[in-house]
Parts: sequence; C-alpha cells; structure tokens
Amino acid sequence: MSLRADHHGYSVTLPLKHKPDFSHYDYVNPDAPKGGKLKLTTIATFDNYNPFIIAGDSVPGIAPLGGSFLLASLTSSNPDEQTAHYGYVAKSFEIAKDKKSVTFVLRPEAKFHDGSQITAEDVAHTFDLIKNHGSPIYRNVFREVTGAKALSKDRVQFTFSTSKIREPLDAVMLLPILSKKDMTVERFKKPMSKPPLGSGPYKVADVSMGRKITYQRVKDWWGEKLGVNRGRFNFDEVTYLQFRDHDVELKSFQAGDTDFRSENIAKKWANAYSFEAVKKGDVVRVEQLDKNVGGFQALYWNTQRPQFQDVRVREAISQVLDFQWLNKNVFYSQYQRVESLFPRAPFSQVTAKPEDLEKTYDKYLGKGKWNKKLLIPIRFPNYKTPKAFRDRLRTSAKLLREAGYVHKKGKLVHGKTGQSLDFEILMFSADGKHIYMKFIEDLETLGIEAQLRVVDTAQYIRRIEDKNYDAVSVAFPGTFSPGLEQREFWSSAAADRPGGRNLSRLKDPQIDQLIEALLNADEYEEIQKVAAALDRFVMHQYPVMPQWTSAIERLAYWKTKITPPPRFPEYGIDIMSFYATEENR
Repeated sequence: MSLRADHHGYSVTLPLKHKPDFSHYDYVNPDAPKGGKLKLTTIATFDNYNPFIIAGDSVPGIAPLGGSFLLASLTSSNPDEQTAHYGYVAKSFEIAKDKKSVTFVLRPEAKFHDGSQITAEDVAHTFDLIKNHGSPIYRNVFREVTGAKALSKDRVQFTFSTSKIREPLDAVMLLPILSKKDMTVERFKKPMSKPPLGSGPYKVADVSMGRKITYQRVKDWWGEKLGVNRGRFNFDEVTYLQFRDHDVELKSFQAGDTDFRSENIAKKWANAYSFEAVKKGDVVRVEQLDKNVGGFQALYWNTQRPQFQDVRVREAISQVLDFQWLNKNVFYSQYQRVESLFPRAPFSQVTAKPEDLEKTYDKYLGKGKWNKKLLIPIRFPNYKTPKAFRDRLRTSAKLLREAGYVHKKGKLVHGKTGQSLDFEILMFSADGKHIYMKFIEDLETLGIEAQLRVVDTAQYIRRIEDKNYDAVSVAFPGTFSPGLEQREFWSSAAADRPGGRNLSRLKDPQIDQLIEALLNADEYEEIQKVAAALDRFVMHQYPVMPQWTSAIERLAYWKTKITPPPRFPEYGIDIMSFYATEENR
C-alpha cells in the first residue's frame, strides 16, 4: 500500500515532513501576535449555516469537509505538503491489520465552545448525519465507509467495505465534528438560521445574511497550541463581506475596505492594480508559483441535451477555441492551455506512455474490449497562424457534416431532425463575456449560434444543481492523489443526481470501470497510471472544451493592515497564517 501512515498523520505521495508532537508548520511564524481584524470578500450569496445539504446557501467559514473557522475536524491538511494530514481533534489513529477499519483516539482537551468535551459519540453521530441525511454527494464520498461506532469516550472506529482504504480513509480523516446534543437529525436536514455548536478557532459574532458575517476568535481555545494550528488563526475578528459584482468587490479592496484579494482575472491583474496605494507601497502585489496539480477549468457540454449527444459535434466545437489569440489579446499571455484533467501533473494523458496505457486498459477493461484510438493523445493546439486556425475550422466543418448537419440560410441544421445547432453558455457574472466574443464569432462562421446567459449567483447555483444548462464553465481544484472526486466528476451515477458534479452528464460504463480501478489502486505508481488512462479516455469523449490554467497565483494585500507568514506554503495560500500589523491590533 502506498499510504505513508504513522499514528500521528498520513500521506499518499511523499513521507510525512513532521514528527509526532511537532511544534508548528514550517512556513508559519509560530510567535505571530494575536489581535486585529481581517476583512475578506465573497461573491457567493448565503442564507444559512448548513453546508451539508443541498437546500440553501451556506455562509463562508463553515466547510462541509475539513476544518473551518467554526468546526474542528479529525485531522488537518498541511498546505506545505502534497497530501499530508496530521491529527487535529484526533491525537492518533491506528489502521487494523486487515485494513478494513481505522480507530481514532481523540484528544482529551478537545472541546466544543460550550465547554463540553468532544467524544467518540459526537464523531459517530456526525458521520451518520452527513452520510445518511446530508447532500447525496456525501453518500458517494463515504460509500465505502460502512459505519462509525464509539468504542469508548475517546475512541471511535470507522469500518470499511474494502481493504483498499486510501479513499475511505481520506474521507473520514477530513470529517468535521458536530455536537450530538446540539445537532438532531431534524435540525440537520434543514437550512439552519442558528449556527451549530462549534469547536474550531472562531465562533459567530455577528451576521446579516446575504451581506456579511463576522467571526470572533475563541479566547483560550483548546487547539491553539497544536502543531497544526500554532502561528495560524491570529486575527481577533474575521469578516466576510458579500458582493454580487466582481468590479464592486475590487473597488472595495482598492478603497481599503477589505484587506486581501486573490485575483483570477488576467485583465484586471494587468490593468487594475496600479492605484495610488500600490504606488506608495501600502498594497503589495504577489505572484506566487503554484506547485499544485493545476485546476481543471473547462466549458462543460451537457451531453444529455440533443445538440451535444454526438461526440463529433462536441469535438468540432471544442477545437474552435483560438487559445493563442485569446491568450495574447485578452489574457496578457498569462495562461497555458489545459489539455488534461490533471494539468501540470506527472500523470497527464498528454505525456502518458502508450505501453503503460495499453497495459492499464487491458488490465481493467479487458483485452480487445477497448478502442486502440485511445493510444493517441488528445491535443488542443495553439494556432500560431490565421491559416492554421482556418484549417482547423475546415476540419470542424467536416466533422459536423459527418454528424448530419447541413447549411440552411446561413445556419447549421440537422438534415434529419431539422434542429438548428445552437446553445447557451450559462454564467453568473458578466466579467467573462469578453472572453467568449471571438469564440462565438468563429462559431458563427460554421453556422452555429452560441449565446451568453448571465444570471444571478443563486439562480446559477440552482441551475447547476438541477443540470439545467447547455454549457457551463467551471473550474475544479487539482490533486496529487486523484480518487473519489473523479467518481463525482465523471461517473454515470453522478450524471443525473441533483447536486452531482458530473456537469457533462457523460455516462460510459468503461469510464465507471476506470474510476473504480483508480479508487482501488494501492501503489502510487499504479494510481498515476490509472489516472492517466482515465484522463485519456475522458478526453476522447470530448465532454468538455478544456480552457486555461496558470501556475502563478496572483495576490494583493494591504501591508499596512496585515503581515504574511515568513514564506508562503508550497501548495497553496493560507490566509489564516497572516497576522495583523501593530497598528491594526
């Protein structure tokens, strides 16, 4: 088994960096002063405190998996390591010899905000609530976890349906903990107007639903001196302000009303960060190398819609994007084209070896039961000349003819059904409209009509959950250890499930087989080979038009208000490792 586990932590890829009872993560200032206020922003609206169900929109600061401001979890992930987790509420854990269960020993000092101790009964109760009464997505996350029971006050055991424990173990490690006496089944199943009893570093101090929420640091918090927390959670108050418009959000930062900003729009990074505070040095711009596997951003085709059921149509449209032009004229040459589910990963379909792919497909799909075309990588070329792009348009036109489309009065219609080839791209912000203008114009030359539909955030979320769209652009974070999330992204079971994240709604039994093979892979070398095979197979179905990624994180913060840690972690930005400047405390 490739899992690198010790009693105090575990990692799938590399050996653990920290030993038991370590003092703090390497990147933090362990003596960071406490105090001051931090003001952040969110675009998403919110109306309740329950992140575990489909109904409603949960407040920022409460996570459905992993620790958060309000809720502590069994373990905590380290953004300075690829896949490492260390004990948080759990002091230690032990995997059974048959690998079909894991037992956690809880810290005696771990307490809820009312002073009551976190017990094994609370952990088992939380698992039952989330798996059996939460969003359907959690039944997938915990599918191989058959149960949780309290062995004693401080020992809780999770049992698994398989000895292939990488994924079920990963899922339970991130379990946040609710109080059994506070959280009944009936309360859990509904949106919450009152916050759950917490055990994390903060509690809710003030809220105006849909506008702002303020968290207040818990004094003498039980977890403050743990190695996973020391030098973190330093602000006395953290406030999230909600904005419905990215431009207004940016202006609030420029005016000093908020303190930190992660900028994901290239045009704004190039043009909107030369205001007076930047020139004076009060606001610092940072371009930080992101060593993570790149996030997968793509325009997802709803393959259950009539116009996208033919793979030739999906391929023809997906190859129309002129990324070279877009990157030069819109993105200020800040991006790279995505050609894999795992950008920048060592297990991309682009670089996979044919012999490894062949062995993997033979092993998991059966000899002679898969298409040899899968040995050919799918590429989305940069069109370096106008002629090269015109040639690609002609190839797309040929594919559309083969799919049965003909021209009538300047529009493409299907020769048999008479249905025109048109679609709508769903968006929640008008910020990205300019990105699609040339793409839409190029589609028009083929006789395809594409339109942009901008709706408010709440309606956008509802339509995504209901799978009510033709096409939608979404980005999902990357991982060094692909697993359960791939079942959620690409499995047949997730295609029609409300709240499921198979946004393309692609259904293919061989993809399902590869996903299960990935989940059951033991050694990390095998995980990478199966991930590359899944990547190649999915890309051959053209369920998406891959878009773009960047290995640079763009950050800006007011240095007159907040101070960053001595260095940023290797695999992400930890805003909770910042602390207030002396004049802000």
